[in-house]
Amino acid sequence: MSVFFLSVKRPRCACLFQNQSGNSQPLLNVGIIAYPTNSLDNNNTLRTLTHSPIALLQYRHSKKKHGILSWTQTEKNTYVHGGVDLSENKYLVLPSTGYYDVQTRVQMDTYTVDMQPSKEVLIRLAVNVMAIDGHVKTLMEEKFILGPKQMFGKQLGPVTFKLPSGCAVYVVMNGREYINPSKHNTFSIRKWSD
Repeated sequence: MSVFFLSVKRPRCACLFQNQSGNSQPLLNVGIIAYPTNSLDNNNTLRTLTHSPIALLQYRHSKKKHGILSWTQTEKNTYVHGGVDLSENKYLVLPSTGYYDVQTRVQMDTYTVDMQPSKEVLIRLAVNVMAIDGHVKTLMEEKFILGPKQMFGKQLGPVTFKLPSGCAVYVVMNGREYINPSKHNTFSIRKWSD
């Protein structure tokens, strides 16, 4: 799935992705618009935007092998501000509707784990959003192969999405036993305010 920027201005159109047959289709039908962050125009309006609701979290180790990742605020450089709520150490609940940069980064490691995989493992890393009514959509995802004796990082984003108030943004992944417990495993979100 590839996401692409449709307009420099804040459009009323939806974000599209191209399916395997090459046709463009709506990414989400719940009013979410996506922009690759580095493609935003540098005109005067966008240059004056600042961030208010913001969060930067570090991965919290878990013995579970798949599911929603847990996050913590234990280090000096992690924070949750501006009305964003960290719920159950998993979900970032947004205080208001707006344009948010979303990003996650995970370090994979099969060198130092006790039980190395005997063969290649298909890993899926995704950032999802759950609306107040419980409806879930995937914002970004990447699938990759992890083999024995490998160490590398994976990053999703930053990408800017228009997200509604009260929705919960979270990260899911299988193969969590292969996450290196480093401080470089992060999940962040920040709102553009005008």
